[in-house]
Amino acid sequence: MVLFLIAIWVFSIVSLAGYLWLLILAFKKSTAWGLAVFFIPFVSLYFSIKFWAETKKPFLIHSSASVGLIVVAVASVFFAVGEGQMGESNVKLARPAMQKAPEADQRTLSQEDQMALVFMEKTIELMEKLPRDEKQQEILKVMRKFIRFQKMGFSEEEVRQYSAEIEIVLNRTDLNKKQRESIEKIFADVRKKEGPLTVVLSPSLGAKDQLNTVIPLVSSVREASPPSLKTLAEEKHRVALPGVSQLSEKGDIFERIDRPVRYRRTSFVQAKNHIGSAVRFVDPRGEEKDCILVKIVGKSLHCRKQFSSGSFSFSYGEQEIKSLKVRR
Repeated sequence: MVLFLIAIWVFSIVSLAGYLWLLILAFKKSTAWGLAVFFIPFVSLYFSIKFWAETKKPFLIHSSASVGLIVVAVASVFFAVGEGQMGESNVKLARPAMQKAPEADQRTLSQEDQMALVFMEKTIELMEKLPRDEKQQEILKVMRKFIRFQKMGFSEEEVRQYSAEIEIVLNRTDLNKKQRESIEKIFADVRKKEGPLTVVLSPSLGAKDQLNTVIPLVSSVREASPPSLKTLAEEKHRVALPGVSQLSEKGDIFERIDRPVRYRRTSFVQAKNHIGSAVRFVDPRGEEKDCILVKIVGKSLHCRKQFSSGSFSFSYGEQEIKSLKVRR
C-alpha cells in the first residue's frame, strides 16, 4: 500500500508540472488563452491541438501522468478491498483453530469471547517481540494462563493457584492504570469460577461420637468485584452443626473461623485509585494507622476513623507517610 501512495504522489507532481508548463505557454500566446486554459478544462485540449508544435511536450507529459495517476488509484482501491477480504478470511480461519480441543475438555464460549481471546493472543504475540522485564514476564504469564483457563477450564485447585499468581502481580506497585484494570478484570473472572471453601468441624471432646462434618462456606467475597474486595471488613463465619445438640450437655456446638486481614503495598500516587478503601500506613512516630481513605488533595492524604461515638477525620502529608498499604 505504501508503494501505491508513493506512485500516486509522483504521478500527481508530474501531471501538475505538465499542466503548469502548458498554462505558461497559453499565457505567452495571450491573456485570453491563459485564462481560458486555467478556468475551462477542455480548452487545454483544444489549445494543445491548435498549437501542437509548441505544446506537444507539456501536453504529453500532463496527459500520460494523469492516465498513470488514474490507473494507480484504481489499482490501489482493488488492492485495499482484497486485503480487507483476506483479513476477514484469517479471522474465520482462526475460529476453527480455537475449537480443536475435545468438546469434553473445552468450555462453551460465545462468539464475542472467542474473538476477545483471538485479540488477546495477537496482543501477546506483539508484546513478546518487545523488550521484556520482570513485570512484563509476569503479565504475559497471567495472560497466557487466562487463555488456557477460558478455553479448557481449570480444576478448583488450579483456579486457587492461578488466583494466587494473579494476586502476586496485583501486589506490584509499578503497574500503570491500564495494566492494573486489565489484571483486575482477569482476577474477577477467575474468582467467579473458584470453588467454595470447605471447613472441617468436629464436636467437642464431650461428644459421644466423633463427627467430621464438611460445610461449604460460600463467601460473598467470591461474588464481589475486585474494588469491593479491598473494602470488605474481616469476615467471621459462625457455623452451627444441626443435630449435634443432643451429643453435648452444653448445647449446640459452634466454631468460629477468623480470616486474617491482608494488605498489599501501594504508592501515594496510586492511592487515588483506592478512594473509599481501608488503608494502613505508618506515621512519623512509627505507629500503624488504620482508616478509610476519603480523598487526596495535593500532597495530603485525608482519612476517616470510625468509632462507636462517631467519626474522626485527619490528614497526613506525603512526606509523613513511611509505608502505605491498601486492604485486599
